[in-house]
Amino acid sequence: MQFIQPDINIDFIGKRLIGFSLSGAFILISLLSLLLHGGPRYGIDFAGGTLIQIKFNVPTTPETIKETLKPLGINGASIQQYGDVIDNEYLIRADMSYKKLEGLSEKVQRAFIRENSDSEESEAPSEERAASISEEQTPTAQSSVQESPEDTKAKELPPAEVRRIEMVGPQVGKDLREKALLAMFFALLFIT
Repeated sequence: MQFIQPDINIDFIGKRLIGFSLSGAFILISLLSLLLHGGPRYGIDFAGGTLIQIKFNVPTTPETIKETLKPLGINGASIQQYGDVIDNEYLIRADMSYKKLEGLSEKVQRAFIRENSDSEESEAPSEERAASISEEQTPTAQSSVQESPEDTKAKELPPAEVRRIEMVGPQVGKDLREKALLAMFFALLFIT
């Protein structure tokens, strides 16, 4: 099977103005798009900041995550679903100074453990209430207060696991961004 016939003759040189025009139009559209959207959106590597990947044992929402992170001084963070929805995994991007980052993994872990225990206290019967049930009450009432082995296991697991924390300082991000742009400029210059 032959896709290009040996006797085919396409006048590429004669059609070069059409190619230049199309290429120029696409470049112009790209530049206008960059201007309208406020420039390129740099990732953590080029802009500087902190990236936290966190996995939850139970489903949660970005709003809940933001509220939990506020006491840690992580305000205005960008929270994005990571992977499948059933994985309950999120990426948190924030601008933070290095002073705030000291022990951040432990602080985030504690904040989500504290939040989970607060919600469990309001929804599930506490141990004190279970102990206050007298022996005289029926066995069905006692069994309704006792926790199943699955509930006990779920309480032992932390509600959130910090998978990774990546930090890039603003100066390092700026240097990396400048060098990457220079590398692209020279690559494009020498290609043409």
